[in-house]
Amino acid sequence: MSSDKPDRWMSWVSPGHGHISRFLQPLQRSMWENIRPGQFLNQGQETSQWAFYQAKSIKSYIYEIQKQKLELEVLADRGKQTGAMADRYQKIIQDYDKQIKRYEV
Repeated sequence: MSSDKPDRWMSWVSPGHGHISRFLQPLQRSMWENIRPGQFLNQGQETSQWAFYQAKSIKSYIYEIQKQKLELEVLADRGKQTGAMADRYQKIIQDYDKQIKRYEV
């Protein structure tokens, strides 16, 4: 292709580009005028709050599952446990109860 002859694609795109940008400029301007200054900051804070809520929910769920697992182990090993072992299980289960209440949403 010679450098003297313009590319057909460029001759088609170039005139249309000006019309498109003239059409989009007012839309873009009006879009930015309607945005409040702190809107992006507020959106970030909302996202952080949602992540915090999700983290609390996940932690609570994990403690509930662990508590249920320990309670099932206690039931399964009822006759095989020593007094100290049963006390230890109950202490851990009580600690899990406290953690579950702490992370309740």
